[in-house]
Amino acid sequence: MKTLKIALLASGFCMTSSVFAADVVVNDAVSFQLGGKLHVDAGTVDDGTNSQADGQLRRLRLGVSGKWGKDVRTELEYDLSDNTPKLKDAYIEYRGIPHTQVRLGNAKTAVGFENLTSSSDTLFMERALPSALLPGRTTAIQVSQYRDNGSIVVGVAGGTPTTLGEISNSVNEQELLYAHATRLLLNKKHHVLHIGASFARTDPHEQSTRFSTTLESVFGVERLDTGKIKNATSYTTQGVEMAWAKDALLVQGEYLHTTVARDNRPDVNLHGGYVAAAYTVTGEKRRYNSKDAQFEGIQPKRDQGAVELVARVSALDLDSDNISGGSVRGQTLGANYYYNDKVRLMLDYSRMQAAPDKSGDTVTDNILQARLQVSF
Repeated sequence: MKTLKIALLASGFCMTSSVFAADVVVNDAVSFQLGGKLHVDAGTVDDGTNSQADGQLRRLRLGVSGKWGKDVRTELEYDLSDNTPKLKDAYIEYRGIPHTQVRLGNAKTAVGFENLTSSSDTLFMERALPSALLPGRTTAIQVSQYRDNGSIVVGVAGGTPTTLGEISNSVNEQELLYAHATRLLLNKKHHVLHIGASFARTDPHEQSTRFSTTLESVFGVERLDTGKIKNATSYTTQGVEMAWAKDALLVQGEYLHTTVARDNRPDVNLHGGYVAAAYTVTGEKRRYNSKDAQFEGIQPKRDQGAVELVARVSALDLDSDNISGGSVRGQTLGANYYYNDKVRLMLDYSRMQAAPDKSGDTVTDNILQARLQVSF
């Protein structure tokens, strides 16, 4: 409770302050920018038998980005929402080759569409169920090439990754090869059609892996869990994605399939997907960033702010042969209010139907959750 009070006080300060980030200029070639994000959540979960309510400091990120001459950038970011600070980003990036970025260090693995969207720009408080199949942050060397009509990213990683959003899959020491390619079939000012595909192959050193997740909420019970999948020599995730935007309307979707190869045992096949839509009632649109192949957040045009309505259906199946991880179908409705481009209020209602969950039970969770979000 004390942590939440501190977070709310900090949010109030940020909402009334005109300074959300600080620039430190050393000279014409070297400069730094300080910034971060604050996400304060509250939620209730009701499965028809039990009901619980809770609050959480979901994220408190502080970071510094550096500019070293014309071609070199650095990023360092920690999450302080827990008792122990956690490193999120720590990398150096070279931009001296036209339309190319070379990155070395710890950052998000460039696989999937929603995965690569900043948590401050996602349509919903939590990413969709299939994100449990994706790796999170890893220490990698990554090369990106981008044009106005598409991009391609390839990377090689090693070590122990963090889980995506802190609520998804867990693996041990590993080696990882990944790639992500996108193409813009339409690229007009008010009309964009994006398609893409992802690939990731992971070789776990301990020949085991595990996939588990709560149901698009940190307040929910972990309904899906494969347990430790033994004799796993490798696992491969493939995904396809699509996003279409016209004026104030955005529709996006993904499908992901993971195959776990095992010694002297049948392969394990896990899969999931989602379709989501967003409509900005006040008329603003999400701008497409060709370099990152992502849609950015809403920037209100009016002093009264902006309102966005969102909806999503999602599914994840972690059952395969003798692996009983559970299967879930979910529907979510939500609303986002943008006080300005730095402050957002979010409200999501989800109905999650596990049939069955990891224990073989049929359970329906009704989840109502809200967030105060501040970028600074």
